[in-house]
Amino acid sequence: MATDDGRRYLLGWARLVCAAVRRDRDGIFRRRWELAFLKSYLGEARHGKRNGKNGRKNILVTSYSGELGGMELRMAQEVRYLRAAGYDSGLAMRRFAGVAEWARRLAGERISLAEYEPPLFFEQWEWRRLNLWRARLLAGRRLRAFRADLVHVALCWTNYGASVLWLARHCRLPAVISVHNAFPHTSFSDWHQPLLKQAFSGVRGIYAVSDSAMTHFMALYRPYIAPGTRLAVIPNPVDTRRFRPSAALRLAARRSLGVPDDALVIGSIGRLSEQKQPGTALAMLGMLRKAFPNLYLVLVGTGPLEADVKRQADRMGLAAYVIFTGFVEAVEELLPALDVHLLLSRNEGFGISTIEAMACGVPAVATNVPGSADILRGSEGGILIPQGDLKNAAPMVAALLIDPERRAVMGRKGRAEVEQRYSEEVVGELVRAFYDGLV
Repeated sequence: MATDDGRRYLLGWARLVCAAVRRDRDGIFRRRWELAFLKSYLGEARHGKRNGKNGRKNILVTSYSGELGGMELRMAQEVRYLRAAGYDSGLAMRRFAGVAEWARRLAGERISLAEYEPPLFFEQWEWRRLNLWRARLLAGRRLRAFRADLVHVALCWTNYGASVLWLARHCRLPAVISVHNAFPHTSFSDWHQPLLKQAFSGVRGIYAVSDSAMTHFMALYRPYIAPGTRLAVIPNPVDTRRFRPSAALRLAARRSLGVPDDALVIGSIGRLSEQKQPGTALAMLGMLRKAFPNLYLVLVGTGPLEADVKRQADRMGLAAYVIFTGFVEAVEELLPALDVHLLLSRNEGFGISTIEAMACGVPAVATNVPGSADILRGSEGGILIPQGDLKNAAPMVAALLIDPERRAVMGRKGRAEVEQRYSEEVVGELVRAFYDGLV
C-alpha cells in the first residue's frame, strides 16, 4: 500500500467516525462510498491488478451526472466494451438519487463506481474562480489517484463535464469525449474561452451518439478542437437478446398491467420530465380515445412531473385509462405489451427507448427532433410526427392504431434495422475501433 493512499484510507475512516458522531447521514453515505472504493482500489493495487502490473491500460469513464438515465447507462456499457477489448476500466461520477443502488448492481458485474465530484468552475457561475483554485489544489490529486492512462468524459449538455475535462489536461492525462445530446447554440464568455482551449488541447478523440449530436457539438466547439482529433458517430446499443418480440411476454405484460387482451395500448418509456413531455402523451390519449374507446396509455418511469400528470389525468377523466408503472428495471418484459411506443421529447441526443421498442417489434413514434430523427428518418420501423402540433400528429398515430397489418410489418422491419445497426455486437466493434491507438 502506497503511503499517500494509506493515509487517505485512514483519513476516510476518521471522517466516517466524525460524520457518525454528528449523525450526518449525508456525510456517512459519502464516506462509506469513498472507503468502499479505496478498499477495492488498494486491494487491486496490492495484488498487482493495476496498470503497470498486468500490462493493461486503464481508462476512467466519468462525467457531470445528475440522475440515472440513458447517458449513465451508456457509460456503464462503455466500461463493458473496454474490458472486453482488453482495458481496465471503471466509473467515477457525482452522487445523485439512486446511485447507491446502481452501484450495487454494477458491483455484481465487478464494475467499480467511485464518487468523484470536483469543484464546478465550468458548469456553474457562482464561486467559479474559487472553485478553479480548489480544483487545481485538491481535485487534480484525486483524479491522479485513479491512475488512469486515458480519461473518457461524457458530455450530456453544454459544458456539463468540462470541469473534469480541464482537470484531465491539468493532470497531463489524455482524454476522449462522448457527446450524448444535441446542444443548443450559445457563446462562451471570456472566462470560459481560455479554459476551453486548455481542456481541448488534451483531447485525442470525440464521438457522438448521433449525426445531429455531432453537428451541434462541432458548431459550438470546433475552434477548440485540435487538428487530427479522431471524430466518429457511435450510436447507443440495445441488447437484442433481452429486447425481442414475444407473444408470451405481450400476454403476460398486458395481464400484469390490468388491460384487456384486445385493448389497444400506447406507451412511453422515459423520465416524467419536461424534456419527455408526458403531458403531451396524455393529451394525445384524450384525442385518440374519441375514435378508439379501448385505448390505454402506459407511462413507464418516474420524475418531477409525475404528480402533475396524475392530476391532469384526473381532470381529463382519463385516470382509468392511464397506467403509471413507476421505475421498471426489466422494461424488456413490458415493451411487447405495446401496440405503439411514443417518444414525444422536446429534444433528444439519441432515443434509446425508441430502438428498444423496435427491437421488441413495436412500431416507434417520435417527435421530429434531432436524435430521434437520426433513428427514424428513412426508417421502416417507425414514423416521425411534428413536435408541438398534436392536431396533425394525432391522426398519424391513429392511422397506425387502425391498421394492425401495417404495425406488424413495421415491427418486423424495425427489428431487422436494430439488428443491423444498433446491436451490442455492432456498436461494440465501433467502440473498439474508436479507441484503437488512442491510449
